[in-house]
Amino acid sequence: MLRSSRPRRVLATVLFTDIVGSTALAEELGDARWRGLLADHHRVVRRLLRRHRGREVDTAGDGFFATFAQPADAIACALEAADAVGALGIQVRAGIHTGEVEPMGAKVGGIAVHLGARILGIADPGQIVVSSTVRDLVSGAGFSFVDLGSRSLKGMAEDWHLWAVERPAQVEEERDTAPRSRVATILRRWGLRAAGLVAMAAVSAAAAFVVFRAGDTPSVGPNQLRAVRPDGSLGDGHAVGRGPATVTVAGDALWVVNTFGGTVSRIDRTDGQDAVVGVGVPTDLAVAADLIWVLDPYASTVSIVSPADGRLLQSLDVHGRAIDATDAAVWVADDLQDVVHRIDPRTRSVQSTIALPAGSGPSAIAATTDAVWVVNLLSGTLSRIDPVTNAVTVEAVALTSWPTAVAAGPDAVWVASEFDDVVIGLDPASNRVIRQAPSCDGPVDLAIAGADVVVACSGDRAMWRIPAEGAEPIVTQIDGVPAGLVVDGDEVWVTVRES
Repeated sequence: MLRSSRPRRVLATVLFTDIVGSTALAEELGDARWRGLLADHHRVVRRLLRRHRGREVDTAGDGFFATFAQPADAIACALEAADAVGALGIQVRAGIHTGEVEPMGAKVGGIAVHLGARILGIADPGQIVVSSTVRDLVSGAGFSFVDLGSRSLKGMAEDWHLWAVERPAQVEEERDTAPRSRVATILRRWGLRAAGLVAMAAVSAAAAFVVFRAGDTPSVGPNQLRAVRPDGSLGDGHAVGRGPATVTVAGDALWVVNTFGGTVSRIDRTDGQDAVVGVGVPTDLAVAADLIWVLDPYASTVSIVSPADGRLLQSLDVHGRAIDATDAAVWVADDLQDVVHRIDPRTRSVQSTIALPAGSGPSAIAATTDAVWVVNLLSGTLSRIDPVTNAVTVEAVALTSWPTAVAAGPDAVWVASEFDDVVIGLDPASNRVIRQAPSCDGPVDLAIAGADVVVACSGDRAMWRIPAEGAEPIVTQIDGVPAGLVVDGDEVWVTVRES
């Protein structure tokens, strides 16, 4: 059979971005500050590429060249990137085209690549310009466009009809008012909007601890906390604030972080009484030394709350992406500095800071008395810290996916990838994968219930309980998006949000 000598070509969407006015900005800031700003920009864009399944092909100074399988992912990535880097005080522009490219090792080439680069050159500051091909392919995907007409592109024989992606009015307003902070920018990769959340933080910081009588048990749905029994049936339910995320147990109460509500809810399990306390913009929490430790990445603080009356006892200046605790220590994964902070819960101060490999991007953490396990999103690895010596005993267990969640038990450490729909179990002694669990759509949180692993599946809108012996998972459908899990005796509590 004769083989064609024609180069192998594949269909792809190409995205080009660059920073507007980078030369002038670099001169204004000076070399050191410019390098820092550029590093922040690169970190934000790379995280968004991972989130939207883009592949970085090249980075040329202040710009990115990436490919996507789907044009809608490229547009969504460009929109979020433009919004996110705006918080750094800079603007980007972007050009997007879909066509056949020629793979050349790790790179790609062809007319489609050149066309994407030329489209970037047409874009105005803050603008995302796409070819008519892209606009036609994403028809019905919810994007709006402004007609730019036919344009002549350098090196192209024919004119091309181009379109500018229309940014929603709410996004434009948020971008204009967003705080110029590194933390707010980095946090955008989780789909949070800094302007609205920081505004809520200003209000909730002064909020009182208000107790109100619980009403009838609500049906499962958004902005609720719901119990799930071992057989998968639904138990008690409680209304909580907007955007519930992490949930934990402290004595006779359940505590829930309400990210979009800017509050933490407390539910008394004995009488169903509910309470609310304002603690900035919380995203995660833990329990140690009979205190509630609440993480606020926007303000780079860890707030210490009294479980008895909800008073804010102290606020520590510690940035983190995730928090967990044992009786001996509070552990905070800092994705900006690639470190883990150890806080002494009795002195309420940072006891030590443990460095991880540069570029790790720690995003989740699970602490036990024997080991502290840290998921590193950017490097796709799992690190292990000895809680006695604070030494990183396992620097980087390589994973085959982008890890986003972790849970640890005596016999297994479970890691999930929200992006790749993967749940795997590792042997804590050998650090080897011993089991790959049945996959669900969008596993966002994990919990260990005896010999079972429990998974909150955001895409499936379900909670999966996966038995240890390979039996079929017990699936509980949820009217809403499950976000956080905690095991409480025989039951598992799951937080349920709108999106």
